[in-house]
Amino acid sequence: MTLSARLETIIAVVETGVLPLFHSDDADRARGITDALRGGGVRAIEFTDRGPNGWSVFATLATEAARHDRDAILGAGSIRDPFAADRFIAAGARFIVGPSFDAEVARLCNRRRIPYLPGCATPTEIVTAEAWGSELVKVFPGDSLGPAFVKAIRGPLPETQVVVTGGVAASEASVNEWIAAGAACLGFGSALVTRRHTDPGSDADVSELTPAVARLIDLVAAARAAPPAPARGSRSWAPPSPSAPTRISSPAPGVEDLDRAVDAARKAFDDGPWPRIPGVERARVINRVADAIRANADDLALVEALESGKPIRQAHDEIVSSADLWEYAATLSRHTYGDTYNTLGPAMFGLVLREPVGVVGMITPWNFPLLIISQKLPFALAVGCTAVVKPADLTPGTTIRLARLAQEAGLPDGVLNVVTGPGRVVGNRLAEHPDVDMISFTGSTEVGKRVIDASKGNLKKVELELGGKNPQLVFADADLDAALDAVVYGVYFNMGECCNSGSRLLVQRSIADDFIERVVERARTVPVGDPLDPATKIGAIASDEQFDKILELVGAGRSEGADLLLGGNRLATDRGRFMEATVFSGVQPAMRIAREEIFGPVLSVLTFETADEAARIANATKFGLSAGVWTRDLDTAIGMSRSIHAGTIWVNTFLDGYPELPFGGYKESGLGREFGRFSIDAFTELKSVQMHLGPRTSWWIDRPGGASR
Repeated sequence: MTLSARLETIIAVVETGVLPLFHSDDADRARGITDALRGGGVRAIEFTDRGPNGWSVFATLATEAARHDRDAILGAGSIRDPFAADRFIAAGARFIVGPSFDAEVARLCNRRRIPYLPGCATPTEIVTAEAWGSELVKVFPGDSLGPAFVKAIRGPLPETQVVVTGGVAASEASVNEWIAAGAACLGFGSALVTRRHTDPGSDADVSELTPAVARLIDLVAAARAAPPAPARGSRSWAPPSPSAPTRISSPAPGVEDLDRAVDAARKAFDDGPWPRIPGVERARVINRVADAIRANADDLALVEALESGKPIRQAHDEIVSSADLWEYAATLSRHTYGDTYNTLGPAMFGLVLREPVGVVGMITPWNFPLLIISQKLPFALAVGCTAVVKPADLTPGTTIRLARLAQEAGLPDGVLNVVTGPGRVVGNRLAEHPDVDMISFTGSTEVGKRVIDASKGNLKKVELELGGKNPQLVFADADLDAALDAVVYGVYFNMGECCNSGSRLLVQRSIADDFIERVVERARTVPVGDPLDPATKIGAIASDEQFDKILELVGAGRSEGADLLLGGNRLATDRGRFMEATVFSGVQPAMRIAREEIFGPVLSVLTFETADEAARIANATKFGLSAGVWTRDLDTAIGMSRSIHAGTIWVNTFLDGYPELPFGGYKESGLGREFGRFSIDAFTELKSVQMHLGPRTSWWIDRPGGASR
């Protein structure tokens, strides 16, 4: 099933608002249920059978449902192992329900691209299920506790997407109670619709099913028509799926949630073991997190692809790279050393101690969720800091899952805290919080400036990795085939939603016409489409806001006189946000598309004559993050590396990255450096210790019983 079809299944379940639950081990009974539900308005049926051959009965039910009601969506419930799930999927199940979360069943459903609805009885189980890609979850805390549980998790768990309740009591009052608590869908057994039996597995009068189901649908509609009660201490927002117009609402936490997270991190730093244990012990924990990331790479990649719209193969590569960062950071736990000075004279000895800065607030963007937090968090943990992490609203899934993996790896309570919610509420409070000692932020330059402003209350340390308008300079003597591939890759990688995107191509005039023509032809071949298709290279744009920005700047390029050679339009699809690969030529340095960060699959082509002119054009922006230089001439390569004002220069390559090498920008591309042995500078403070040895040799006033010098 494609991603679009999978989401259509979920939409149908949510729109219906009723999820009937039937237990049966008899094929005739299954046909009777199907007949009774015809015309009852139910599009989703969960069939539960406890017998060993339930899948064969289900196959009969699926056949009958297809014959009587082709809109019916049939799912199998109480699935406890992947073998049973596989049999039910083969029998025609469109979704799988489990009595509890099972990782093996989740993996199977992810591979088969069908929804998995695990049963959850605690907030932790819900977080785990969502991190594995479950768009829907069922709640099994019991009939009486169920509504209270749903109401409770709507406050502290903003990542809760859709709650499908199970075990509804057999009364209209209980239906209203569940809906008032925030349940999106309702599950019920034959006991509810017949009002005769307490055992959902017992026989029921089929003739009573249709009117009872119709009554339930009326109850759901009436309850939903009432104004909803606001979530505790907050409003709600609804991040859309990047590849389908599905909206999944979650309550945003209030600042009190952030304050509790900071308090936990503060206590863990001031009183807990993490900053005080030997570095080798911290290294062991960090290495276990790296191992866990690798072990869960497929599942983490699926979450990122679904949330951000990026291609699944790219997502998987980023997960593996994230594990590499954790492994490198672990080595720094054992090399966080200071310095000694034995040259201050015979009576003095100097020490420079390197100590953790304290509580670090980390704010990460939506384009590389796990990779960017892995550029920060393991390095802060390596030196003994504690952290409060605020992931982007659109893509919190892998960060939440990472926190669970870190906990399982042995990270003490309070050392890592994740708080989700809107940046202007949660992020701003984190930046200004007086008990936070440092902020590490990755995002746009404009927001980075606001972070600096918010942080001034206690003059906390600030590390920023911001935007870029990065050039690739192609000289006539370069390996043009290699440069061509890197130019197309550099601008269309991650849909262009990348601070390092090579969104400016500077090509020497003597080869410009031919090289630009080849770029356009190569760009035409880049596959755009479903993020879960392994062949896709350009996935979906992450949000409507970002899509509007891309289209606005494409319009500016046209109006300012640049030549649109390719693309420039939204792909005509029935759902999703997909942008054509776009190329502008004839671009001048003063044009907006040559100066502003587009963050989309748009290439601006400029030309130059000499190396000096190329350097001037490359530096003609407020950014200075990275650049690529393509030449076989050593003098040109070194000269450009020295002349271009950027934190990273790639020579005859582009977008490579190694944990050993520092990363950061000049000018408005940021403050500080990530990666490499220099990365711990931001997360530590230096303390000088001056030690006098032997008797004091210099006295300011007369020493007792003697004269001063």
